[in-house]
Amino acid sequence: MYSFKNKKGVIFGSTGLLGSRLAKKLSELGADLILHGKSKEKLKKLDNQIKQLGKSSSLIEADLTDTNFYLNLQDIVLSRFEKLDFLINS
Repeated sequence: MYSFKNKKGVIFGSTGLLGSRLAKKLSELGADLILHGKSKEKLKKLDNQIKQLGKSSSLIEADLTDTNFYLNLQDIVLSRFEKLDFLINS
């Protein structure tokens, strides 16, 4: 199986069915993640599931239709990672 150890990624829509499964699997494979969702409760639940796998993630609660979010996205990512290896829009 491919290793995502030390790979850095962002998953938009991580609290949906596909996004949450991807987040958990990529965490199992060693990825460091920033997770996006509109629901704080769903993000926290997913974060707790990832913590049970021995990993941690950064959480972004935001509405993707808000243009101000995109103006700050680079700062958000760079505050957590020096580089970004992948981005998933789920």
